[in-house]
Amino acid sequence: MFLMWLIGICLMAAAGWIFYYYHKTHGVAYEKFRFENSNEFGILAPKDWREYKEFQKIEAKARIQGVLVGKPVVWLFTSGMVLFIIPTVKFIFRM
Repeated sequence: MFLMWLIGICLMAAAGWIFYYYHKTHGVAYEKFRFENSNEFGILAPKDWREYKEFQKIEAKARIQGVLVGKPVVWLFTSGMVLFIIPTVKFIFRM
C-alpha cells in the first residue's frame, strides 16, 4: 500500500512538473498582443489585419499544444490522485 501511495504522489508531482516546464518553455506570451483600438461598441480590435492573423495563428498553435500536452498531464494527474487516495482512505478507515 505504501508503494501505491508513493507512486501516486510521484505521478502527481510529474504531472505538475511537466505542466510547469511546458508553460515556462512553450507558453504563449499574450502580452505582446495589444488590442488598443476599439470600435463604436467598445469591442477591442487589433491594430491591423496582419496582427490579427498572427494572433489567430498563435492561438491555434496554443490550442493544439494544449491538447497534445494537456490530455496526458490530466491523465497522469488523475491516475496519481486515484493511486494516492485509495491507500489513504483505506488507512484512515482501517480502525
